[in-house]
Amino acid sequence: MHVSEEIGEIARQLVNKNLPMREYSEDNLREEIAQAILDLLALSKIMRMDLEKEIDQKLTSLTEKRHRP
Repeated sequence: MHVSEEIGEIARQLVNKNLPMREYSEDNLREEIAQAILDLLALSKIMRMDLEKEIDQKLTSLTEKRHRP
């Protein structure tokens, strides 16, 4: 659940950036992105994932999709 909260904070900052009456903080956006990444890394460790392998597979899949006619 904490990951979804962090993603929500990132979304809020991105929305605030485009609305002049809202408070936007680039420092806060950077902090929230870093926190979300750390939370995802922790989750992958808890799930005993080979994160490097999963990322490689995803990148390969995305590359193959781009080269399909």
